[in-house]
Amino acid sequence: MTWYVAAFGYAVLTSVHLVVIKKITKRFQDVLLFMLVNSLFSIPLVAILMLLTSDGWPKVKVAFWLYALLTAAIQYVGLRFEAKVIKEVQLTDVVPFGTFKPLLVGIFAMMFLGQHLKLLGVVGILCIGVGTYALEIRQGQGLLAPLKQLMNKRRSKGIQLYGLSQLVYAFFPIPLRLALNAVTPFSPYFVALVMLSLMALTAFVECLRVPGLFRKNIRKTAIGTKELFGLFCLSASIVAAQQFTELTAYAHGNVAAVSAIFKLEIVLVMLWGWIIFHESRAKERLAGGAVMVVGAIFLGF
Repeated sequence: MTWYVAAFGYAVLTSVHLVVIKKITKRFQDVLLFMLVNSLFSIPLVAILMLLTSDGWPKVKVAFWLYALLTAAIQYVGLRFEAKVIKEVQLTDVVPFGTFKPLLVGIFAMMFLGQHLKLLGVVGILCIGVGTYALEIRQGQGLLAPLKQLMNKRRSKGIQLYGLSQLVYAFFPIPLRLALNAVTPFSPYFVALVMLSLMALTAFVECLRVPGLFRKNIRKTAIGTKELFGLFCLSASIVAAQQFTELTAYAHGNVAAVSAIFKLEIVLVMLWGWIIFHESRAKERLAGGAVMVVGAIFLGF
């Protein structure tokens, strides 16, 4: 059950991190620079945790670096989409459109990892998918209304970008699990350190391609620098904990089941969105959230 506890912990941490990211991006305007700074804050903390929790550098197979590069690229693209989306739309409107991600992960897991779920596991994933979809059904509208809204060209592009990020993320667990298998002994912080370093390097190169990006954002964020510093420190701490729980869950559990448990972040995001940002419709989505919780319980058996 180690993977189950770790997966639930990751869902909690992710829901909190989304709130922190939204607060940061209200002040820190550029997405690329945000990703660079966030990675640079996280890397030292992850490195210290790796040194404190291990007896040295683990043994790494050559294939690890290929899988690590692929994983980092997928994560970078997905996070870039998400960071843009969070600035533009309500959290409660965005997250539910990741409905089909666990099912896609399950298909990829069977194809590339040879992993299969038991019947209760399949039922659990379906419950989480149905619950996620139910979150978007409004009173007085038909069952297909959320899909119609998603395809509506007049609707915010942010929601469509989030859907695309979920499609990208559906393949993310595959190279990640292969990368974890190529490291002995198991060292989540070592893998996290490599991933974050690759992301920081990519973001830095991208930032250099934008003329005047650093100078422009330094001026914009001159006011409230202490607050931003505190938020980035908080974000780095959450990222470090996220990396440990995420990698532990993926290393020890079925990646489709793990991805489905991660979706419980939606229920928590609704709660934070309602309490902190006073976002609408959080209460009426409780039924869908309840179905998701039932699905999570099935996955635990």
